[in-house]
Amino acid sequence: MKKLLLVFLGLVIAISIFNFDFLSSSHIALAVEGESIETSITDSTKQQLESLELTEFENLYEEYKSSDKTLNQLIQDIIDGKISLSFNDLVSIILSKAQNMVKNILYTILLLLSISILSGLISNFSSANASIKNMLNIVFVCLSATILIYFTISSVTETTKTIRVLGDFSKIVFPVLIVLVTATGAKTSSVMYQPLVATLSTGIIAVFSGVVMTTITIYMILTILNNLVKDVKLNKLIEFFASFLKWIIGLSFGIFFTYSSIVGLVAGGKDGISIKTAKYAIKSYVPIVGGYLSDGFEIFRAGSIVLKNSIGVVGLILLLVIILTPAIKLLVTNLLLKFTSGLAELSGDKSISNLMNGMSKVFNYLLATIMTVFMMCFILILLIVMTANMV
Repeated sequence: MKKLLLVFLGLVIAISIFNFDFLSSSHIALAVEGESIETSITDSTKQQLESLELTEFENLYEEYKSSDKTLNQLIQDIIDGKISLSFNDLVSIILSKAQNMVKNILYTILLLLSISILSGLISNFSSANASIKNMLNIVFVCLSATILIYFTISSVTETTKTIRVLGDFSKIVFPVLIVLVTATGAKTSSVMYQPLVATLSTGIIAVFSGVVMTTITIYMILTILNNLVKDVKLNKLIEFFASFLKWIIGLSFGIFFTYSSIVGLVAGGKDGISIKTAKYAIKSYVPIVGGYLSDGFEIFRAGSIVLKNSIGVVGLILLLVIILTPAIKLLVTNLLLKFTSGLAELSGDKSISNLMNGMSKVFNYLLATIMTVFMMCFILILLIVMTANMV
C-alpha cells in the first residue's frame, strides 16, 4: 500500500512538473508567435509601401509640407505611432495663420473704413452745396468699389485655384487608396468607389470651379452695380443668383453625401461576406497548407489595412493644409467686412456701408464653396479608411 501511495505521489509530481513546463512553454510560444505576427505585418506593410507608385503624391506633398520629412518617412511615422498632434497644437497653427491673414487684410479694411468716415463727415458736416457733396460721395463710393473689386477678384481667383488643387488631390490620392482597398480583398468597395472618385475629381470640381464661381462673379458685379447706380434696381436679380448658389451647393453636397453613404453601406456588407468566405475556403479546401495560406492572406490584409489607414491619415493632413489658409482668409475677410459695414453705417454713409455688406456675402459664398468641396473629399477619405477594417 505504501508503495502504491509513493507511486501515485510520484505520478502526481511528474504530471505537475510536465504541466508547468508545458504551460510555460505555451506562454513563451504564444509570445514569440505574437511578436512574429507583428513582425510579419510590419514587413508586409513596408514591402507594399515600397511597391506603391507615389511620385505624384510626393510632388503634391512637397508643395505643402511644413517639415523636412519625406512622404515615406511621414507614412512610416504614422504606422509606428510617432505622430501626435494635440488640440493645443492645432489651435496654435490656426492662430498663427489667422494672425498673418488679419495683418494682410486689416490694411484694406482700415482704408475702406477711413474712406467711409471721411465720406460721412463731408456729407453730414460740410458746408458745401448739395451737388458737390453728391459728387464727392460718388467719388468715395467708386473708390471703395474699386478697392473691393480688386480685393474680391483676387479672392475669387485664389478660391478657384484651391478648388482645382482639391481636384488634383482627388486624382492623385484616391487612386492610391483604392489600390490598397483592393489589396485588402474589398473588391466590391473598390469597384463602387471608382465612379464616386471620378465624379468628385472631374464632374463636381468642374461644376464648382466653373458654374459656381462664375455665378459668384455675376453676383459680385450685380451687387456693385446695385450700390453704384441708384436708378437701376437689381435686388430681385441678386436674390435669384443668391438662391441659385444655395441650391446648387446644397444639392451637390446632398447628392454626393447620400450616394457615398449608400456605397459605403452596400459595399461594406458584401465585402465582409466575401472576405470571410475566401478565408474559410482557403483554410478548409486547400489540403495540408490551407491554414498557412489563410494566415498569410490575413497578414497581407493586415499590412494593406495599416498602410491604407496611414496614407488616409496623410491625405487628411494634406487636405487640411491645402484648405486652411484660404478658408481662414475668407472667414476673416467676411467678418471684418460685416464689422466695418456696421461702423461705416454709424458714420452716416449708408452707400459704402451697403456696398461692404453686400460684398461680405460674396466672401460668404466663396467660403461655403470651398468648404463644401473640402467636406466631400474629407468624407470620401474617411469612408475609404474605414473600409475592410472590421472584417
